[in-house]
Amino acid sequence: MTTLRPYQNTSVAAILAYLQRGESPLYALPTGGGKTVVAGSVLQTVAAPDHGWRVLWLAHRRELIRQASKALRVAGIDHGIIAPDHRFDGTDRVAIASVDTLPRRVDALAPWLDGVRLVVADECHHAVSPKWQRAMAACPSAQRLGLTATPYRLDGQGLGHIFSAAVRGPSIRALIDDGYLVEPNVYMPRTDLDLGGLKRRFGDWKTGDLVNRVDRPDITRVALRWYSARLAGTPTVVFCASIEHATHVAEAFGAAGWRAAVVHGGTPEAERDAIFANLATGRLQIVCNVEIITEGVDVPRIGGVILLRPTQSTALYLQMIGRALRLLEGKAFTPIIDIARCSAIHGLPDEDRPWRLDTGLANGRLQQLVEATRVCPKCARVHRRVDPACPGCGYRVPQVPKPVATATRDGDRPSGFPGLTVQQVRDMPYGRLLTLGTDKAALIRIASIRGYKLGWVSRILDERRRTSAPVQRATGARRWRRATG
Repeated sequence: MTTLRPYQNTSVAAILAYLQRGESPLYALPTGGGKTVVAGSVLQTVAAPDHGWRVLWLAHRRELIRQASKALRVAGIDHGIIAPDHRFDGTDRVAIASVDTLPRRVDALAPWLDGVRLVVADECHHAVSPKWQRAMAACPSAQRLGLTATPYRLDGQGLGHIFSAAVRGPSIRALIDDGYLVEPNVYMPRTDLDLGGLKRRFGDWKTGDLVNRVDRPDITRVALRWYSARLAGTPTVVFCASIEHATHVAEAFGAAGWRAAVVHGGTPEAERDAIFANLATGRLQIVCNVEIITEGVDVPRIGGVILLRPTQSTALYLQMIGRALRLLEGKAFTPIIDIARCSAIHGLPDEDRPWRLDTGLANGRLQQLVEATRVCPKCARVHRRVDPACPGCGYRVPQVPKPVATATRDGDRPSGFPGLTVQQVRDMPYGRLLTLGTDKAALIRIASIRGYKLGWVSRILDERRRTSAPVQRATGARRWRRATG
């Protein structure tokens, strides 16, 4: 029997109250907070003999099915499994089902499914997809309980048409402050990685285009250098863009003397379990993975993360980092080496991200989070702009003096650019405006006149540095072989 944490007890009570009123709640809790434990405790009540609810637990990955089954065993709940290589005879009050397998067995299981009172949707941000809808249609009159760490989607669809209420667990920051997760120390090393012009598919960048940008020896060398400096010997997960990319990265780490392996969706279950076990015992130091250590995979020990896989998905970003924030003895923080520039797209992982059932993430919130951060020019630590100094090295950003107004009529006063007034600079087309900003001081003057944030100045200067030193790129394995000899 698991002893619940205070916030888990509060969550269980809130979920049960909604269920008692006939509602279908969604429960949101960050990765590592124990969503499955909370759900197991809920089922201990509703599926107990004195209540007798029949419960169907849906999951879309075998890892999630295994994890749910383990949690229910710990909670003392007998259950069956509806999945390939499993037969369910209908004698258990609770069943865990694969969303792919269930629709094929609906007719055979109809008598049992007709009595289901509650459907638990694990990783329920996927529940809008057609295959999830088909699976949930097997129990159309049942109440629902959604579980997710990321109650928002890349395509912007809300979840309010599936769930009727929200139970919000503590945030990542609250779990860190209360000692249930560790601090993420994010570093964003400077590279010439350019994500401009990439094509998208289903809202995120297309894998093929992404691989051409990130599967480069010079990018991998940055990962090696930072691993050696910040994580040397620490069990670390590297998130890669493709199997070929992961293989190249693992080979590079191996050539540098580190023990590395690759896991992906096609890795046999026994082999994958052995790899994770070896990472936990120190026989392996690096696991390069492709879309596997995100949802439902409990890796027993992760000391650090290297992000080599850029993404437009805030949910995926938080899933990649979340596994590494679990508590370990003697571990106060987790270094996150963000070579993929994910924090420049989504902000720091422990920031608050307001969301609603019907609309997902609050509009404009990600841009606010990004603008609220800076990268230390000395140690590359990503931190909040309000910090008086870099928490990593103590570096203090020089303060830029504000321009002093010298005329009473704002629009008519000199702009600092020969022959131009402030109003003329404000009205100037953007393309011509950039020709005025010949150096940093001029760009700062433009930002002051136009009301831009100083982040605009840094972005323009970064773009100019990148375009002033173009990088010749080849593609695929041919480029890798040529660059490595």
